[in-house]
Amino acid sequence: IGDATLYLGDCLEILPTLGKVDAVVTSPPYDNLRDYGESFKGVDLMAVITAISKTLNAGGVCVWNVADATVNGSETGSSFRQALHAMSCGLRLHDTMHYIKDNVNFPEDVRYFSGHEYMFVFSNGAPKTFNPNRTAHSAPMPYSMADGHIRSWTNDGDVVTDPFMGSGTTGVACAKLGRKFIGIEIDERYFDIACERNQKAYDQPDL
Repeated sequence: IGDATLYLGDCLEILPTLGKVDAVVTSPPYDNLRDYGESFKGVDLMAVITAISKTLNAGGVCVWNVADATVNGSETGSSFRQALHAMSCGLRLHDTMHYIKDNVNFPEDVRYFSGHEYMFVFSNGAPKTFNPNRTAHSAPMPYSMADGHIRSWTNDGDVVTDPFMGSGTTGVACAKLGRKFIGIEIDERYFDIACERNQKAYDQPDL
């Protein structure tokens, strides 16, 4: 579809076949905080990070949007373990940002609710691109976050991958911004939506 190639399948099987890419922009399924349906059996995020570390070009970046569940009154710390694992794979923890969610979080009995998610930016060496984005991420994740990070960390013609493509938002942003896109999604329902949204993005380009 245009400059996009979309795969229906398991990212751990597909990522090693892709060759090198310039960036990964993704929000993986983390800590059972979202309902992906009964067919979802989970995914080894550490293995995905390892695969991504082998896929990034020198100077490429991975934007990894995650958060921690609260279990028995305390946060799991999964996000930090993922960041440390990326570093153990040879990636730099180049930048750590917070995505501030719009919803108001009231305190629990023993702690405050978390009002943010992490946006870790891992890099393969020093990032080759940085285009400072002066626009705040004020809208929900689906478009503004993908758009802002793709503008910040890639240039025209670069290849961007999303191994957890979902409904295809990263691909839509790539279509609008002139980046090549490779998306992977294991759920056929979301894959079909992503195909439709990416096709529309190329059929109706911004003026």
